[in-house]
Amino acid sequence: LIMACAGLCFNHPANQRAFGEADVAPALVSILGRCYSEGNPGTAARVSMALAVIFNGGADNLGSLERTDVARVMTTVLGSPMTLSHPTVALYGLMCLRNITYNRPEAQAAFDRANIAQVMARILEAPILAHTSVAEQAFAALAHLSLSEDARLSLRSVNVLATLEHHLTTQLVLAHPSAALFAYWALAHLSDDTGLDPRAAAGIVQLLDDPGVTGNVEVLLFVLWAMTDLAARGP
Repeated sequence: LIMACAGLCFNHPANQRAFGEADVAPALVSILGRCYSEGNPGTAARVSMALAVIFNGGADNLGSLERTDVARVMTTVLGSPMTLSHPTVALYGLMCLRNITYNRPEAQAAFDRANIAQVMARILEAPILAHTSVAEQAFAALAHLSLSEDARLSLRSVNVLATLEHHLTTQLVLAHPSAALFAYWALAHLSDDTGLDPRAAAGIVQLLDDPGVTGNVEVLLFVLWAMTDLAARGP
């Protein structure tokens, strides 16, 4: 049933709205909480996938967000050993976080209140981030969360910016253009008015020397965007 829900809503805005209006999201959040308490990673991944596609439908589904405790439950699940040891759970959980917080200030605020910053700090330092698909979703979720000033301050307070800058110099970003795209998107939002670590600056130079980046217009766009934002903030 959960996979049917996800399949029906995938790239189908009308169905996303219909499932949102039918209050399917609170039921899925309840199931997700049970998966966490019972240690069921397989079903947790599928529920997170279904939530991700329902909340990808835009503002029409905000009612579901308000009627469910999704921020608290999702934050708890993302920070659990079950997620940190299962790439598929992490992938879809972070995708859900990314979709819910995209251009939704109230969602960004809800996750900030649920202490998502501490969880993101753990994820960015966990071995599971070596999976490129997980890293992409983590960086994208960081970018969306960082649109909120409060969330941005919370993320900085637990050294997420420093960890992100470190990743910019590793093969996780340097060897994977898609991960680089999202990492620099996050950097452009998260750095705000702070300076840039010299290591991260060196990472930018390496990327601009990489034909795999300079030959990919979309990735190059985000790298240049981050450079432009950072250059405008001073030395």
